[in-house]
Amino acid sequence: MLLLGVDGFRAINEAWGHVTGDRILRTLGQRLRDVLRGGDTLARFAGDEFAVLLAELDRAEDAALVARRLQAAVRDPIAVGEHEVTLSVCIGVAVAPEDGERSAGLLQHAAAALHQAKAAGHGQTRFFTGDLDRSARERLELESPFRRALAAGELWVAYQPRFDLRSGRLDGLEALARWDDPQLGSVPPSRFVPLAEATGLIHDLGRVVLESVLAQQRAWAQAGLPVVPVAVNLSAVEFERPDVVQRVRTALATAGAGPHWLEIELTESAAMVDVERTTATIAGLRDLGVAVSIDDFGAGYASLAQLKRLPVRSLKIDRSFLRELGEDPDARPRDAAVVRAIIALGATLGLDVVAEGVEHEAQRSFLTREGCGFAQGFLLGRPLPAEQARTWLEQDGAERETTEEGTTAEGHAE
Repeated sequence: MLLLGVDGFRAINEAWGHVTGDRILRTLGQRLRDVLRGGDTLARFAGDEFAVLLAELDRAEDAALVARRLQAAVRDPIAVGEHEVTLSVCIGVAVAPEDGERSAGLLQHAAAALHQAKAAGHGQTRFFTGDLDRSARERLELESPFRRALAAGELWVAYQPRFDLRSGRLDGLEALARWDDPQLGSVPPSRFVPLAEATGLIHDLGRVVLESVLAQQRAWAQAGLPVVPVAVNLSAVEFERPDVVQRVRTALATAGAGPHWLEIELTESAAMVDVERTTATIAGLRDLGVAVSIDDFGAGYASLAQLKRLPVRSLKIDRSFLRELGEDPDARPRDAAVVRAIIALGATLGLDVVAEGVEHEAQRSFLTREGCGFAQGFLLGRPLPAEQARTWLEQDGAERETTEEGTTAEGHAE
């Protein structure tokens, strides 16, 4: 049993209407049917989901081959009026009799695998395992407390500093959602963010974080602290909404915030799903005065031809590359070469490059030597609540005053 979910289909319905959405689904259905054998069964299961029953497979591994063919069939562009849209699907797979002998059990387990595939990113396939069953149960147990915490305003924002490696000055902050539950304790984002995406609560979570960040920025500015941009992550689900630019514009106006107070971060994988739409959205944000950066760069599947089209300001090197470098980058020449290549790519494209996950002094020295402009990580500063994060702003303000006084003194001496 294969359960297929079309990635980002809600945004298509919102942008072009249900009539166009239904036309696209019919095209997808025909493509899927063309891949399957005569004895297989295809059904539109619900909304933007299809179910495929594969009969008489010799091996469970053959289902993976079919899944790859289905993925390939979906990826071909579909004409929508004067536009073309390129789609992908996530696929969850359950196999009888190991994963169930009745339809209800197979569908339930295929749905759990589909959820795992969606959490991994666009165009992914996952087979059901016992771990997924436990994960599905955990998700159900977590959903109700998360909804309550979101409605009660119990989630909060931590801030992690980003520093200019050349001057050592504070360059900005990154906002990170946090959830402390009275019964569950501290719940990591790796657990509640995928839950929010799967349940549609990611839009509420994103709104809460954005409004909280801008309100905090306003409070810091009114306290006389220097304003530095705060980066907010937008998930692929949020970025696919056709009104994302308007939502940011409204949030800025409501908070009385300047656009330079805010940065938007988008993962590399999410940016490459529909480059035409992504480019238009980033351009809209740029027109507002809001900078956009590509997060987790190097961990996705960007092509250079597509990357050069995106009007972004910076690339953030995925933290996994710094982790591979370890405490001695010189001892890992191949990993060092990858990081060096990303830094060179950013310089060639005229983009700032930010290294995430810097934990060792040798890593910072290596990055500085290779020309990486900015960095963040535990070595430089851990995520802190707003009350403690203001210390970085106070220090930055003091450094600015010292620099200005020095400049003035030099002017008098002349």
